[in-house]
Amino acid sequence: MVLLNFFTFDYFIKTKADEIRKKSTRIPSLVSESKLKERSRDLWLNDLDVNKVQLLLKEKFGFELGLEDPLILAHFPCKIKKRKVFIRILFDSANDHWVCLTTLGSEPGQAFLYDSLKRTNITGELANTICQTLPDGEDRITIKVITAQEQTGNWQCGYFALANATALCFNLKPENLSFDENILRQHYIDMIINNSKLTMPPYVVKKKPHSGRDNVIFLMR
Repeated sequence: MVLLNFFTFDYFIKTKADEIRKKSTRIPSLVSESKLKERSRDLWLNDLDVNKVQLLLKEKFGFELGLEDPLILAHFPCKIKKRKVFIRILFDSANDHWVCLTTLGSEPGQAFLYDSLKRTNITGELANTICQTLPDGEDRITIKVITAQEQTGNWQCGYFALANATALCFNLKPENLSFDENILRQHYIDMIINNSKLTMPPYVVKKKPHSGRDNVIFLMR
């Protein structure tokens, strides 16, 4: 058996993602066609947008954080390196919704989910991706849904997923931060479209610290 070092593995992942995108006859995206049509108005983020910011995060903080291409996470979760510590942005295809998952500070068999919508369950492809990409060893996976800022509209999920991932990279706890949605959107649009440098989006530290009363979801492999 040939063991791939990380850089070879990362090249494999990029090649697979490129192959998938070349087969697409429309804008390559994990977001549904109906949502994509609203892109000109609300600038829904697709996988290319998300991954562009992730590459900037990798460049600044290192490849060991995970931040794999969301297209590969969705289509080839079994090919993802099972890291003990990671930050990942995942796409929930059942709800056309972006979320952030991390094992930073977690126990074995546990992960923290940052979701800008209230979540009470995890099903379908999202559950499958989480189960296949977490390290082996635990049959039951505990997902703690961290109570962080919620979106007020129907298009901001991608920006919050990026903001939560960025905050974690900067060693900040997203649950203690508050973002202005319009400023947040422009911050990442400047990176994606105008190629601005990676920085932490403007935020305000909440006056009341995170209570710790978070929803818990259990997944079985």
